[in-house]
Amino acid sequence: MTIRTQVIDRTAKGALGGDESTQPMRWALDASRKAVHVAFLSREQTGLNCSCSCPACGGRLQAVNAGRGPDSHSRPNSLGQFFRHHTGIQREGCLSAAARIAALQLLVQHGQIDLPPPSVTSTRNGLSGEAYTASAVGQPYRARILSRHWIDEQAATLTLDDGRVILVHMRTSSGFEAGGKWDAVLTIQVSDPDVAGWPAEQILQQISLNPDFTCWERHWQHAELARQASAEAQQLAGQAGDVTPSELAYDGETPPGAEGVLHWVVKKLLAKVGRIRVPALSETIESELPDVQWFSQTATVPATVLELRDVRVEHRLPGLVPDVICMARDTTGKRGEFELLVEIAVTHKVDQAKLQKIRALNLACLELDATRFNVGGRVRVGDLSSEVVTSTRNKRWLHHPQLAVEVALAKGELRRQMAQVRDAMRAQEEAQAWLSSQPANTLREYYLLSVDLPSGDLILEGRPWQKAAFAHALAARGWPSANDSMLTGEGGMVRCIASIKRCAAGAGVDMTEVFDSFDRFLLNRQYQAFATLVSIAFKVYAPPLSATKCARLDEINDAIKASIKARELTYGRPGTHDKFVAFLFPEMAEALTHPFGTREQIQDERRRERLQELRREEVHRAIEAEKQREHEAQLEKKAVQSQIAAACRFGWQSPLGFTRDADQILSLADVKALSRANARHSLDVPSIIRSACQARADGVGLESWFKAQGPATAELVSILLTILRTAWLVGLESPRPRR
Repeated sequence: MTIRTQVIDRTAKGALGGDESTQPMRWALDASRKAVHVAFLSREQTGLNCSCSCPACGGRLQAVNAGRGPDSHSRPNSLGQFFRHHTGIQREGCLSAAARIAALQLLVQHGQIDLPPPSVTSTRNGLSGEAYTASAVGQPYRARILSRHWIDEQAATLTLDDGRVILVHMRTSSGFEAGGKWDAVLTIQVSDPDVAGWPAEQILQQISLNPDFTCWERHWQHAELARQASAEAQQLAGQAGDVTPSELAYDGETPPGAEGVLHWVVKKLLAKVGRIRVPALSETIESELPDVQWFSQTATVPATVLELRDVRVEHRLPGLVPDVICMARDTTGKRGEFELLVEIAVTHKVDQAKLQKIRALNLACLELDATRFNVGGRVRVGDLSSEVVTSTRNKRWLHHPQLAVEVALAKGELRRQMAQVRDAMRAQEEAQAWLSSQPANTLREYYLLSVDLPSGDLILEGRPWQKAAFAHALAARGWPSANDSMLTGEGGMVRCIASIKRCAAGAGVDMTEVFDSFDRFLLNRQYQAFATLVSIAFKVYAPPLSATKCARLDEINDAIKASIKARELTYGRPGTHDKFVAFLFPEMAEALTHPFGTREQIQDERRRERLQELRREEVHRAIEAEKQREHEAQLEKKAVQSQIAAACRFGWQSPLGFTRDADQILSLADVKALSRANARHSLDVPSIIRSACQARADGVGLESWFKAQGPATAELVSILLTILRTAWLVGLESPRPRR
């Protein structure tokens, strides 16, 4: 058996005229036209001495760094050992050809070859026209190469240890005939021109291990694999039901057109299975009461499973011919047997004319949308059992006599609901009119009764009353607190206070429940702020209590008072509900006028304390500031005295020459400049100099003169000393006694 092997260039730029390439070429053809790697050359074969040429353009090549060790070309950016065109430019096609010839050379010289598994793909079209594809794959194996024979630089033959002969061939413009004497054709694909720069070990490894390098173009097992793939594709079509079922043989001639075939198959399925799942059919009826609300009811024929018999195709009825007609019965037993029409929409649906005839006959008619039987608009026979019998997504009712019955029932229920609402509205209007006619005190009593009774247990005027009715009525009279659930809820303040009042009046009241409610108020942050209302109720009504409960009440009151006196807002009561509580329980009105325990009183006391604290802090800061000023003044006074003492170490300068007279001193340029410079200190330099000259003449000591000037700071003393020195009024040679 002979195997033909081709090496195919799959690079995008394989022609000689392709783009210039900067990838170094490390494979070339030697003088004997064999592929050689630049690393195999000796030092004497450097440059043109290598006698190598480019396998693509045939140009002479220079071997760069041939025979040198790695250290000689390991500098950064060095390309290492490579081939360079002696003239012209290296193109992408040069690399591609070098890659192919290197792979071919290494393959035929290698001692063994890894043959990839052959693979054949087959496609079969189903009844629907959809393609089913399957593949059959053979086994890979490794063979030893017993001998090799080069035909030319484009091809060689390998003899394997199993006797087969492989033709290793590079495809050229002339090529070898595909139908030649070889048993198989093996394609070796070199898709990357960078292979021209790989070492031999890497190329062999890729050919052996990478399936992208080797694939069969023709194989001696192809015929057997093709039969296996074809059988598997046929099996896939059968598993998908996309073949004509053997049990659904045609009766007579094949019905013309795809639609006729589909009707026939659906009829066969329905007759065979004897049931069909149908969707629900609904209609919504709406009405409204003027200026009130909308009412709606939905009439529904529920989804169900119908049992079928006597299934017929295109049975003629008066004025129309349905696709399928049969007798149906609801499996739930809610309806008797009825006639069912089934319309199958393939290319068009039931038009209005046919629909009017169906409605006129008042027959149930179900439409099956065949375009939704499967994805892509194709109908698979194998899927019809599920789509026709089980699924409801492709079905809809065109007409159902039972819907008219359900609509009539829904309309009756709608009328009943609307009548109930009208009656309720009328009763509400009458109740509102009655409440509006009652005095506020009467509403208060009814409100207190309703708070203490379960909802609806208060009967007045022959009807039950809800607590909310009295709450709304009181709110309309100016008591919005009546609607606050914190007061009027099941465990609210009003019910607790009312129980305390009834207990004081001698009614049988479980005070344990009252104290339990009180404890809950103390723990609930929402109720804590109004807990003082319960304390006030105990104080005002003074119900009889056991010693234990009296002690508990005193404990609670002490905790509340302590918190309030500590200016805490925990139990501080806002006046939000005080007026309403006083209205409900007039006995508590006076106590609720006292500010103690209110949030406002606590906040006022907090503000007063804060103001007093601020005043104390302000007085303290003023005292501390005064102390600081006095301390700084003392320090400054000491600094002035020290500075004067330092300035007076030398006495007055004897009046000699121009220093005898103040006018002469003032005429000096330095003195004039000093006078201008000190103007910013508001110092009158001429007056200072005249005063100093007069003191010197009168025999006044220098220290006495300084003190007489009354300098406030040490800096001013220094300025005065500078003025005297500039005016030559103080000496620097010998100290003089101070006066």
